[in-house]
Amino acid sequence: MNTLSKGSLAAFTPTELQSRPIVGLDGTRENGSEIAIASLAARVPTRFYDNKQISAIIGYPGGEAVLRRLKIKSRGFFCEIDEKNGLSIPEENLEVTLAEQAGREALERGGFSPKQVIAIVFISCTAQYRKRAHFSRTVFELHGRLELPETAFPIELDAGCGGFLHALHLVNNRFRLNPGEVVLIIASSMPSHYINRKMYANAGRRAIFSGLVFGDAVGAVACTTGDTRQGVIRATWSGTDSTMPLVETGTVDGYVDPIYAVDYGAVGNSYVPSVEKAVREVVNAYPQDLSLIDRAYFHQANADLPHKVADQLGIPRNRVPLHADKYANTAAACIPVMLAQDVEQKILKPGMCILLGAVGAGASYGGALIDW
Repeated sequence: MNTLSKGSLAAFTPTELQSRPIVGLDGTRENGSEIAIASLAARVPTRFYDNKQISAIIGYPGGEAVLRRLKIKSRGFFCEIDEKNGLSIPEENLEVTLAEQAGREALERGGFSPKQVIAIVFISCTAQYRKRAHFSRTVFELHGRLELPETAFPIELDAGCGGFLHALHLVNNRFRLNPGEVVLIIASSMPSHYINRKMYANAGRRAIFSGLVFGDAVGAVACTTGDTRQGVIRATWSGTDSTMPLVETGTVDGYVDPIYAVDYGAVGNSYVPSVEKAVREVVNAYPQDLSLIDRAYFHQANADLPHKVADQLGIPRNRVPLHADKYANTAAACIPVMLAQDVEQKILKPGMCILLGAVGAGASYGGALIDW
């Protein structure tokens, strides 16, 4: 197992330190102020659909061939699907309920009370089924359900696959936590709400691909600071490029539900260079030999691209877990779910040096180095 070496820190005047986190321009923090992922939780489906089933549900005979190339074997859905009619049977408030469960479990596993939470960040591009009102509706509902303090700051990111690392970078680089204070990050993906064969039939090829490659999941992490020995975030980095949106969303005439159209050509071309850039930025901030990384968690746009970026970075493939082969692309939930599952299965152990990397709609891309 490998321990991360310390990077350089930028200096701030005492006045600056009073008004901002103790964070260097390179994304690292002073000793004693480091933020750590203290605990995690996940909710994953038990209902799975293989490639033949989803191709029939969406109404695209060529779906199986596409998914074989992407090395996706199945996807999990929380909602039941009427396979004959290609139609979701959604449950109202299901996404926010599962997010509440995951968030509450993450707090409990860390030994935290909801009263210790100073901020909650909720990330999803699918919430809530037919209630997708403005004004951060879902995070406010979670705030109440979890009985967080009145002063706990709510943030909702309408974000896709890069959203978790965008949020983690925000917390690491812009929050100054006192010992015992907690920031709760919950990332969710529930496209099964919107499965509708007739809608996809009128939406075009890119939208059909979206119906094939996405799956459901919810992941939650509790971040804290102080006397922690595990999950210490050594450096984070995040970037955006508005010229590379990757995903478009809209509606089809006659339908009220949103539909997503992924430019999979752009995803394939941008994934490796974007994740590589994010990773290079964090190791520039906190020098680390990438060949010594114990575990690398890359966003799973499919089950092929994570290994391609690993090859580019010189990280052995056997240190890069796959998630999309079973669960498909679970958007922002992917990385926290993989982390939670590896902790649960005792694969991720104290002392490991781990790397995170993702790119998603926007485009947003980011990376993180963590001393587990």
